Amino acid sequence: MNRVYETDRRRFQRLKVNLSVFYRLFEAPWDICQEVGTQEFEGSALDLSELGMGIACQHSFPADVRLKISFILSRCDDEGIISFKDPVEVKARVCYCLPNDNGQFRLGVSFLEITTKERYSLASFIYSTRSPKTFI
Repeated sequence: MNRVYETDRRRFQRLKVNLSVFYRLFEAPWDICQEVGTQEFEGSALDLSELGMGIACQHSFPADVRLKISFILSRCDDEGIISFKDPVEVKARVCYCLPNDNGQFRLGVSFLEITTKERYSLASFIYSTRSPKTFI
């Protein structure tokens, strides 16, 4: 595994997830903007914390590129009823980008402008689904 990922020391544990994530460029160098454009793309969140996430996506981004990311959290209660929260929309900074074996990339992003409400939603989701095997 890549050294950047191995030596990562997070302040918050991340929960393994499989969520659809939509991302688009918010702030990037001109050449990246020309290549990717302004459209929204879909990726998959691989893990999630109160302040960041890992994303599998089709684009390679250099560190410090800013993205707008949106995703929807859900919860399944003891009776099997699924409820959905309002979409979480955050600005994020790319911390690293690693190629995957399948031709995609793994982005590590940290959330930049996150409201108290969004952070509470994330914390509530993460800790409501907590079990020892789900944290990495």
